[in-house]
Amino acid sequence: MQAIVCHEHGGPEVMRYEEVPQPKPTAGDVLIQAEAIGVNYVDTMRRSGKHPAAPETPFTPGIEVCGRVAAIGSQVSRFREEDRVIGRCVTHGAYAEYVCVEERFTVSWPEALSAQQGAALFVNGQTAYHALVTMGQTKPGESVLITAAAGGGG
Repeated sequence: MQAIVCHEHGGPEVMRYEEVPQPKPTAGDVLIQAEAIGVNYVDTMRRSGKHPAAPETPFTPGIEVCGRVAAIGSQVSRFREEDRVIGRCVTHGAYAEYVCVEERFTVSWPEALSAQQGAALFVNGQTAYHALVTMGQTKPGESVLITAAAGGGG
């Protein structure tokens, strides 16, 4: 399978498109065949090595993936092959054709969402939700002024 691999930390030029072994799901994992992935600020920080939890090299960046279940681990109970799912890798690994995600970080992909929308749901969607609802305590019917629309959160 193909994946983006970083053999060193740095700018976008350190990313290489390479043939790598397809991952195999462990007992609690869902193997997702990616249709779309999210690209987040945290991915660029980890790739650059400037994030406190930057992975050791070599690694495949990315934390959000949307696609169909290709295989499941022996303890997975909520999903079956071909199910539409959205997954969140804990620290990295989503910039690939196949991605293993723990079942607890995997949800069903609603029919109403495109793969691209689904791939932006976990990190960017939850960031926006918590900024507006949890921290901002915004209520239905209230208006919000967005003064900057940069990045995925924007």
